[in-house]
Amino acid sequence: MRAGQRRTLGAREAGVARIPVYVIDPDETTTDRIVQQMIENDQRQTLTTADRTAAFQQLAFDGVTIMSIARRTGTKAAEVKRSIKVAEKPAAAAAAQEHDLTLDQAAVLTEFDDEDARAELILVASTDPAQFEHATQPARDEQKRREARQVVEADLTAHGFHLVDRNDPEEAVAYVSLYRLATADGGRVQPEQIEALDGRDPVVDTIWNGDPRVSY
Repeated sequence: MRAGQRRTLGAREAGVARIPVYVIDPDETTTDRIVQQMIENDQRQTLTTADRTAAFQQLAFDGVTIMSIARRTGTKAAEVKRSIKVAEKPAAAAAAQEHDLTLDQAAVLTEFDDEDARAELILVASTDPAQFEHATQPARDEQKRREARQVVEADLTAHGFHLVDRNDPEEAVAYVSLYRLATADGGRVQPEQIEALDGRDPVVDTIWNGDPRVSY
C-alpha cells in the first residue's frame, strides 16, 4: 500500500467492505516509499516508537546509512541509531509495541538480557513513568553485579568445580563451610589445603560493594 493505511484500517473498523482506490505503476524505490510514508503519517499523527523503529530498521536493511536516514526523515542521527538498536532487540521492540514505550525507555531495555529486570522496568514505565530513570540505575547495578559473578562462576566451572547452591536443601545439608573446619592442630583450613580433595566446591555470592566473593 502506497498511502492510506489509516483510511483502510478505518474502513475495516467501520465495516465498509469496498473503498475507492487508485492503482498506479510504482515509480519509486522501497526506500523512497518508506520515507514518504513516515513523513505523511507524522504530519497527521505522530508515529509510535514501534512504528518509527520498524521503519528505520527497514531502511537500514535496504542499505541506507544512518546519516542518510536522519537527513531524509528529518530525524537526529542519534535517534535513528537508538531506534535501530531497539528494533534489533526483539524483546525491546515487542515491549515498545505492546506498552507504547518512549524511545528512551525502549533503548534502556536493550541493555538487559534478564527477563525479570525488563519486566520490572516495563511495569514502572507503564504505571509510574516519572520513576523510570530512578528505577533504571538499581537495575543496571544489579546486572553489573550479576555479570561479575557469572565471570567468576565460569572460571570456577572451567577448573572442574561444582558450584554449590545454598538454596538447595540437599546441598545445604551435604556441604560444610570451610570456616567451620579446623586442621589437626587446631589451625584454620585454607582453600589451597583442600584443592586435591573430593567434595570441595565453592559458593559464589556478592559482598556489600558489588564484588563477587568465593567461599569454599
